[in-house]
Amino acid sequence: MTDVLSSTPSIQLQGIVHPDSYFQIVEKNEIDWQLWIDVLRGKVAGAIFRGVVNQEIRQQICHNFWHSVSLKQKSDGLPAHAKAFIGASLSKSLEFYSEEVERTSQDIEALFDNTGDFYLFLLDNIKKHLADRGCSLRVAEYNGRQAGKYKMRSWLNTGDFVIVPHDDSGVLKAHHLQGFEVGQIDRVVGVLICLENGEGGDLHYWNISPNDETREALGFKSDSFGYPLEALADFDKITVPICPGDIYLFDVTKVHAVGAKTDDEVNRTTISWSMGFLDPKTVLHWA
Repeated sequence: MTDVLSSTPSIQLQGIVHPDSYFQIVEKNEIDWQLWIDVLRGKVAGAIFRGVVNQEIRQQICHNFWHSVSLKQKSDGLPAHAKAFIGASLSKSLEFYSEEVERTSQDIEALFDNTGDFYLFLLDNIKKHLADRGCSLRVAEYNGRQAGKYKMRSWLNTGDFVIVPHDDSGVLKAHHLQGFEVGQIDRVVGVLICLENGEGGDLHYWNISPNDETREALGFKSDSFGYPLEALADFDKITVPICPGDIYLFDVTKVHAVGAKTDDEVNRTTISWSMGFLDPKTVLHWA
C-alpha cells in the first residue's frame, strides 16, 4: 500500500468535479430502493439509510464474524489498518483471488446465519427493483468463476485515519486483474453495512475523481492509498457520521477516507461489496 500523506504535492489534482446537485449523500431513515438505484445510475453521489439493521441482527453477524474459522487477524499478516478480515482480496493475482473466494465461500455465507439471511433480503430487493426497470443483477465473473459476494472487516487507526484518502477507480484496471469483467465498469459504487462503531470513524468524501495522469504523477500503481491532504484542500468535502445499523453506498471513484476512531479499542466493523453497471441492462456485484 502506498502512503504519501506526508508528502508535499508538486501537482494539482486533475479529474472530474461534479456539481452540487450530484455531490451529496442523501440521508433516509429507511431503505429507499429508488434512491439506491439512483446512486447506481449516477444521478447522485451517495445515500445513507440510518439504523436499518437492528441490534439483534448486528450482534449475531458480529458473533459469527469473531468466531469464524476463516477469520484472519494481525498475526496472519494483514495490512496495518486491518484488525480482522474474512473474504477474498483483489490485491494479488486473479488465480489467488478465485481460490480465496472458493475457500471462504461457506464461511462468508455463514456470517448471516441466524439473521433470517438479511443479505439475501437486500439482494432480492435490489434485484426486484432493477428487474422492474428492465435490468438484471448478477455476481461478476472471471473465466466462468464467480467473484466473492461480500467481505467483512474490522479496522484499526492509522494516524488521523482508519483508511487514508484514496479512490477505487484505478484498482480494477490493475495489470494483475486483466480479464476480470469488472474492469469494464467505469463507475463503481461501494456498499457498506456498519455493524460496530464507537465515536469517530466518519466517512470523509471529496468532490474529485482523479484521472490516470494524476495517479501516475503521485506514483500510484495498483492502488491509490494516500492522496496528500494538501492536494485535496481546494475541493469540497462532505463528512458523514457512521453509526451501527447504517447502510451506505457511494461513488467510490471520488476520493474518500475513514476518519480515526476516538478509542482504538472499540471495533469499527463493516460488511462491504461493490456494484456497477456493466452495460445499460446489467448490474454486477462483487467483493
